[in-house]
Amino acid sequence: EANVVSATDGIGISAFNNGAGSTSSTATGAVTGYGSYGIGIYGYNAASAKDLTIEARGNVTGDTNGILVSNKGTNLTIDVSNVSGGSNGVFALNNGSEATLIKASGLVNGSGGDGIYAFNGTSASNIVIDIVDAVGDGENGVKALNTGIGGYTYVKSTGTVTGAYDGINAANRAGTTDLTIVANNVEGGVNGIFAENLGTGATIVTATGLV
Repeated sequence: EANVVSATDGIGISAFNNGAGSTSSTATGAVTGYGSYGIGIYGYNAASAKDLTIEARGNVTGDTNGILVSNKGTNLTIDVSNVSGGSNGVFALNNGSEATLIKASGLVNGSGGDGIYAFNGTSASNIVIDIVDAVGDGENGVKALNTGIGGYTYVKSTGTVTGAYDGINAANRAGTTDLTIVANNVEGGVNGIFAENLGTGATIVTATGLV
């Protein structure tokens, strides 16, 4: 557990697990990674590991990525407040055996890429993204790509999501199931909401605000 953390040229917090257990990183204050390798929080689980959990209650900032995680273990969980990155706000790759959960209670901003990018490989299962506001000034506000066999994708935003390309871009590949998007205000330079479901389940898109 860490309070205020700052790295002048590198990673604010790095959690790297090549072992057999779970990985958990908790920050209660601001975390900043400056420079050409600047990442606020970095997390990695090898295939031998179990769950990977990143929690941050303060602002997380990275000159490249706010939060960058790669999971080959089991579940991947990211629970944060405000996150900003020069490229992506949150960039999450799950090639593990279970689900991806991303929760954000504040603003997630990617200045040059996606606000939030989440990818599940074929061995993973569900993607659940539950946020308030997201901005992707370079690409998409939220991008979710699920190739997990038997998994579903659920994206919920209660505030405003904007993207240079799409506000929300969610895609299920063959072998997945349901795709659900529940949004409030969404704006994109190309599409407000883009939903593509090549899986076997239902596709449900609900918007309560302006799209």
